[in-house]
Amino acid sequence: MSQPSATPPGSRFIDDYLLYLLARASHLISAEFQEQLRRRGIAVPVWRVLASLVGSSGETVTGLAETCLLQQPTMTKLLDRMVRDGLVKRTQDTKDRRVVRVALTTRGGHGGRPGPACQAA
Repeated sequence: MSQPSATPPGSRFIDDYLLYLLARASHLISAEFQEQLRRRGIAVPVWRVLASLVGSSGETVTGLAETCLLQQPTMTKLLDRMVRDGLVKRTQDTKDRRVVRVALTTRGGHGGRPGPACQAA
C-alpha cells in the first residue's frame, strides 16, 4: 500500500502534465484489458494480430509487425503458431509472389466478424 504524499494534490508539476495523465490512463485501461485477455487464455500479441486482420483481406508480415508493435522475426514466430492453431493463413500476394499475405481463417475471425478469440469484453 502506498503512503500518502506530503504534497497536496494538484500542486506537483506532473499532476497537470497532459502526457503523464494520458500515459497513466492508458496504463490503467491496458492493465484491465490485459487481465480480461489473460482470463480468456489469449496472449496480447495474438489479440493484436486478430484485431488487426478483422475487416482485412490480408496484410503483409512487415505491416502486421509494425501495427502490432513487434519485431519482424518475433511476428514470424507468432504467425507460425497462429497458423498451426488455425487462426490465420498465409498466402502469396496475387501481384507479387515474393510477398506473403496473412489473413484470418474462419476460426480466427468467424467470417470477418471478431470471433471469440478476438473479442475481449
